[in-house]
Amino acid sequence: MRGITKRFGALEACAGVDLTLRPGDILGLLGENGAGKTTLMNVLFGAYAADAGAIEIEGRAVQIRNSADALNFGIGMVQQHFQLVPRHTVVENLLVGRAGPDGRLSRRVIAERLATIGRDFHL
Repeated sequence: MRGITKRFGALEACAGVDLTLRPGDILGLLGENGAGKTTLMNVLFGAYAADAGAIEIEGRAVQIRNSADALNFGIGMVQQHFQLVPRHTVVENLLVGRAGPDGRLSRRVIAERLATIGRDFHL
């Protein structure tokens, strides 16, 4: 991540953040509530678009527009608290992190589970 900045109106949640990780690195982000940790991770995982900066993988700038893009680049995230991705549909939120690059297997599994409770949402 190079120069990642994310604003919410006048509030600058992340200001020019640089972060380099190498294969096998384990990272923990520490900071007070409101410090921008979750916002930074949401930018990396595609839930928010950065207002400035770039995400690079192996030295190449990439676009991560949503969680599917992030997963395709091998980026996963486990939220501390349950959180929906605001720009996603209900089905896309259900599919976050599920196996299957096209989501078909996951849609089938979700449809089967919904059928057990007598619901059909035309997935």
